[in-house]
Amino acid sequence: MSDLHSPSQSHQADQLEQADALHVERRRPGRVDNVSPALISMLRGCDAPAPPFELEDGDALAPARGIVAGLVLSSAVWAAVIGSIFVWLH
Repeated sequence: MSDLHSPSQSHQADQLEQADALHVERRRPGRVDNVSPALISMLRGCDAPAPPFELEDGDALAPARGIVAGLVLSSAVWAAVIGSIFVWLH
């Protein structure tokens, strides 16, 4: 085999060298290299495939219990605040 390149291969190599020499980084500084393809399509306005949604076998009422606990706690705090203001004013 010959180590000589054909004229078309040398022309392609010259084009690649010119393209590398003219390459200017146009991306903004600090841009992340590994971005989710779903995010890119969503930002471009395309319909991104929905991620698989699976329900866990846990307690279905756990979120409701958290809301009720938050309401009870906040009610107690507000009652203490209003009660202390009432006592302070009288």
